[in-house]
Amino acid sequence: MGEFIAPYAERIYGQAVTEPTSEMLGLLVSLVIVYGASAARDIVVGSVGGKVREQLKTLIKYTAQETGKSEKEITDILEARYSDVSLFKRLVRKSRDFFAPAHAERTSPVVIGNVSIPSDVVAEIPPSSPIKDKDMARYIPKDDVEIKLHAMDKDKQNTGWAAVIPSLSDRRIKLRIGKEVDKSDIWGKDTIRGDIVVVEKLTSYGFFPQEYQLTRVLGRD
Repeated sequence: MGEFIAPYAERIYGQAVTEPTSEMLGLLVSLVIVYGASAARDIVVGSVGGKVREQLKTLIKYTAQETGKSEKEITDILEARYSDVSLFKRLVRKSRDFFAPAHAERTSPVVIGNVSIPSDVVAEIPPSSPIKDKDMARYIPKDDVEIKLHAMDKDKQNTGWAAVIPSLSDRRIKLRIGKEVDKSDIWGKDTIRGDIVVVEKLTSYGFFPQEYQLTRVLGRD
């Protein structure tokens, strides 16, 4: 995993991290590997969630505490680093390969330095098998954003929506309504605030936003 760690270890920690037994290095390796594993899980399932994502949030929180950076800064560094298509694809593959041996046992946690990845988290990571380019996507959560709702197809209550999210783009993009959202919270409203997931699918031009997933409604502006 060295080629994934070295280029931005200093950017996260504010210093070079070279000692193999360093607690910082163990935390950073864990963060990157779980980031890749969480991405693999999202691609296979087609949405954000699960225990791998919760483990990723925990590692981001720990990294923020250790470095004095905010959780958003740590997340932004990861997202910026792996916006490169080739790096993202390699990280997803390497992360799945890393956890593959543990799939046979599923009874013991995976330990990286001082970080322990619980067995139930490992069990949720997809087995190491090829993910086709047509399925490749990044799933990026964005909390508490303004959402301008557009056309609705009443025959397709989950997928017949579109939205503009001014803080991200002025493009109108397909909006998928999550099962956890009460549709009465959005009927007849032009603008709401909520939590979304931006789905960036792989195209010939790289990753490109093609769908928003609404996971929670916070209220009306």
